Amino acid sequence: SSVLFYVSWGIFKESMNASGWTNNDKQGSATLLRAFWIGFAITTFNPFTALWWVGLLAPMLEKEQNIIFFSVMVLLGSLTWFLLLAAILQFSRRWLTPLFRRWVLVGSGLLTLGYGVYFLVQASKAFVNK
Repeated sequence: SSVLFYVSWGIFKESMNASGWTNNDKQGSATLLRAFWIGFAITTFNPFTALWWVGLLAPMLEKEQNIIFFSVMVLLGSLTWFLLLAAILQFSRRWLTPLFRRWVLVGSGLLTLGYGVYFLVQASKAFVNK
C-alpha cells in the first residue's frame, strides 16, 4: 500500500504541472526512466505477481509439461504487449491535449490511491482477524 500511495502522490504532483509533453528534453527521458523503475518495483514486489506465476505454472508442473518453454512464451507475450502498448501511446501523443493528459493523470492517480486504500483495509482486516 505504501508503494501505491507513493506512486499516486507522484501522479498527483505531476498532474499539477502537466502543461505538455516534455519527453524531448533530458528531464523527460529521466522521467520515463523513473516511471519504468517505479513500474518495475511495483510489479516485482507485488505479492499478486508471485501468486499469478504460481497459479499459472502449478498446473503445468502437475502435467510435467515443458515449464521453461511456457514461462518464456508468457514472458515474451507480456513483453510484446507492453511494447505494443508503449508504441500506441507514443504514436497517439500528438492528438492528446495537455488538458486531457491532466485528466488522465488525475484519474489514474485516484485509481492508484483507491487501490492503495483497498489493500490497506484488506491488510488491516487480515491483521485484526488473526
